[in-house]
Order: sequence, then C-alpha cells, then structure tokens
Amino acid sequence: MAHLAKKAFYPAKIPFPLVHIDTGHNFPETLKFRDALVKELGVQLVVGSVQESIDTGRVREETGLNASRNALQTVT
Repeated sequence: MAHLAKKAFYPAKIPFPLVHIDTGHNFPETLKFRDALVKELGVQLVVGSVQESIDTGRVREETGLNASRNALQTVT
C-alpha cells in the first residue's frame, strides 16, 4: 500500500500518515524495514499496539486452544 501511495502522489510526498498495528509478534527485520521505509518516504508513522490495548483494558486477549490476536487488531 505504501508503494501504491508513493506512486499515486509522486513527485509530492504521501499526504497522510502510514499506520502499523503492532501485534507483538513481529520479526526484528520487519520493524527495521518499516522504520527505514518511513524514513525514506519522509512520512509520519502511527503505531497501534495490541499489547497496549490489552494492558489498558480496551480488549481482552483470547486464551485456550487456537487463541488468536487477529480480532484485537481491529480495536487497536
């Protein structure tokens, strides 16, 4: 999506912030790439944290067999 936005608004900068929902299960390389891309594009980055949503009580983490954090991303 970032690439499409870059192409759509070229030669101007992307006029809106990029959003990353951090599930807490990212590879270090993913975060390094994200940060490098944001720096290269010169855009604002908004990061939502699933763990922060759990800690503040906005959502409750699933437990048990086949538990997932996927649904929590929509609240974050």
